[in-house]
Amino acid sequence: MNPTRSLSMEELRSAAIEVLKVNDLGTMTSAAPNLYPHMWSRDAAFVAIGLARTNVPRAVTEPAKPAQRAVVHRDDPPHRLQRQ
Repeated sequence: MNPTRSLSMEELRSAAIEVLKVNDLGTMTSAAPNLYPHMWSRDAAFVAIGLARTNVPRAVTEPAKPAQRAVVHRDDPPHRLQRQ
């Protein structure tokens, strides 16, 4: 994508949907899986807003996901978290 070119609304919409698909981890949608492993409430809220346009049932469940407890394992690299 050329950073100096303006995107049409449809191109922007398609790009946003693609980001949500790529970041879909199956049980939750990560805000930035390659940047940081944490899922904050604000991340879930913005993901839910985006999903509300394409997948309402999934959008409704997203904000509840970060409330799950994250467990850090000593043997794992610091960027790896396992949810219980």
